[in-house]
Amino acid sequence: MDLRKNKYLLLASSVGSFALLLTAAVQENFFQEWRSIQKSARTEEGPIRVQLRQVVNPALGISDRCVSCHVSMAPGEQGVVGQNVLRPHPAVFHDPAEFGCTVCHGGQGRATQRADAHGEVEFWPEPMLPREFSQAGCGTCHVAPGTPSQDLYHHAALAFERLDCLACHRVDGRGATLRPNGQGMEGPDLSAAAIRGYDRAWYSGHLKKSAEASAGPWRTSFAPVSDQDLKLLTVFLDTRVGASKWVEAKSVFLSAGCLGCHKVSGVGGDEGPELTRAGLKDPGQLAFGAVPGGRTLKNWMAEHFRSPLAVVASSQMPPVRRSDSEIEMLTFYTLSLRRKDLPGAYLPKDRIRTEKFGERDFAGDGATLFGAFCS
Repeated sequence: MDLRKNKYLLLASSVGSFALLLTAAVQENFFQEWRSIQKSARTEEGPIRVQLRQVVNPALGISDRCVSCHVSMAPGEQGVVGQNVLRPHPAVFHDPAEFGCTVCHGGQGRATQRADAHGEVEFWPEPMLPREFSQAGCGTCHVAPGTPSQDLYHHAALAFERLDCLACHRVDGRGATLRPNGQGMEGPDLSAAAIRGYDRAWYSGHLKKSAEASAGPWRTSFAPVSDQDLKLLTVFLDTRVGASKWVEAKSVFLSAGCLGCHKVSGVGGDEGPELTRAGLKDPGQLAFGAVPGGRTLKNWMAEHFRSPLAVVASSQMPPVRRSDSEIEMLTFYTLSLRRKDLPGAYLPKDRIRTEKFGERDFAGDGATLFGAFCS
């Protein structure tokens, strides 16, 4: 009797296990969100093949399946159309089909479900960066050398606007439009002038073209500028790295005295923790008892700036007396401190300049140095 009972129990457990496995298999192979997204996708030839897609780059250590949903970002599939998630990646310097997604955005690249992929799961150590802070991912590889203080950055941007350089040049999607009065033209896009390089003798060239022109935008949209404004324009151009919000956030950081106590890439004080990889803190290892809002690294950092001792009981850091927008910028830049080691073939020029040739990753003028170390 006991033997028969054991057989029934074994049969029941086997059937139960089989049912669970069958349910999991059906869920995995028929009801995954990425499958329904791909079924809705179309190309000029018709529907696409529904399959798991990924970007693999062994040199960068990535295997990102994000393109199973964001199909048009996969290699050779830019012609896919459909719902919003299928839109192609905005124009950037790095091809997502080569660099993948997690290098810049964080998240869990091997996941096949949205919450897991975006890192919205408890104890995942590297959640996806918030959308509004997406440029913070630039700090994974880049350093933006020569970034000035907040005031100098602000004055340089104002000079570019005041001198109406946008009449002929596009920056971050603005400018370079033909105007009814004959002013303006579609000149070069300067959004990434510091990365792509620009003619350092541009001003003398502009003066010559303006003098030679008898009409048109060279006569109506360009005029000589003062030496001071010329210096400000140089600062502006030297900070155009295709990620203006990130550089602006760095300029705020360089005006808050953070390097007086903290090191970043070997430069700074010893009183506080090193911040070179502060943006890679594991939220699961942090205390959120005094942090309002969700358990995110962004919220933790923002509150830590406002009230360090309440967030970290042993903290000796004084509260940062800044506006909410500046606290957001400080949080933005600190999240961008996520530098990773890269193979030589992928090391960007700005990293080479700072790591191999000793160039500072901030400007050397007195105001910037004071703001970075003493403010």
